[in-house]
Amino acid sequence: MEQLHNIHHSVRQHLKVTSNRTKDHYDQLANVVGFQEDNTVWLYRPTQKTGISPKLQTCWEGPHFVITQINDVIYWIQWYPRATIMVVHLETLVPYLGATRDEDGAV
Repeated sequence: MEQLHNIHHSVRQHLKVTSNRTKDHYDQLANVVGFQEDNTVWLYRPTQKTGISPKLQTCWEGPHFVITQINDVIYWIQWYPRATIMVVHLETLVPYLGATRDEDGAV
């Protein structure tokens, strides 16, 4: 019985180490900084259109503009100045590195 407890304790320790290592790796890749107002971003939005192979369809829309940050992970974004504002999660956004908006709101 004592040997079973020792094995159980050892396995729990290995699981804790592995869990911490996995969390550290995820945190390195995660976007913890977020975005500022008027940043341009791509929105991950996988939609399937009929008649086109899913492999050939793009899953990214954009560029969208960040309107405001609601909390740590929720943002309001807008495709162009008169478009509908969307509420999205930080995990669905990546930075857009193309043209930016000028003071009149045009790209």
